[in-house]
Amino acid sequence: MQHSPSPSTTERRRAATPTATWPDIAHRGLAVALGALALAAGACSDPATCGAGDAPADGIALTGAGLEVRYTGLRASQNNDCNPTSITLQGTQVGATSRFTLCIRDPDQLAGTPTTLGVGVEVVDVRGAVGDCTVTLDGAGAPPSGSASAAGLCDGGVHPDGFALSLDGEVSITRTCTGMPPEALRVKLAGRAAIAGQAAAGQLRGP
Repeated sequence: MQHSPSPSTTERRRAATPTATWPDIAHRGLAVALGALALAAGACSDPATCGAGDAPADGIALTGAGLEVRYTGLRASQNNDCNPTSITLQGTQVGATSRFTLCIRDPDQLAGTPTTLGVGVEVVDVRGAVGDCTVTLDGAGAPPSGSASAAGLCDGGVHPDGFALSLDGEVSITRTCTGMPPEALRVKLAGRAAIAGQAAAGQLRGP
């Protein structure tokens, strides 16, 4: 009688090793993807990369046409005012109560890419008081222009350590002085300032 040759050691090992199925491959791929996302999230929350750094509290100002209005106390709040993922930033004039309000439409995008002032970062409210004059944003004037960028922005802009915001642009305002007719002006809105982390719940709006 003729006997079939015995299977080799390699063949026996191959037969004993289960073949990966599509669900197994998909599961492994998902695990790798989730691991990468977790690593990215961890990097974003790294204290070395999040926060305002050495940005001053009052670094953003409205200047030109003989006036200077400097703002301080800027704080972020996840109000979704101008977009489902947006954050609102609000501060007040140094030495006064006039409000300054911005809305960042997509904080995560701003974290890595500068955007256009007035588009990616909306200018909601600009107010000021200088001597016997008041300043307000001119909604009927030319729209804001320029650029906006951020550094140290994590967790959608509401990380407790805050972030640094830089503006370099122009806005249209109306200056009204006692005994004088309102005056339409185009002035500079620029500077770099520290933005504090998440504020208390509630809409941040000017009076």
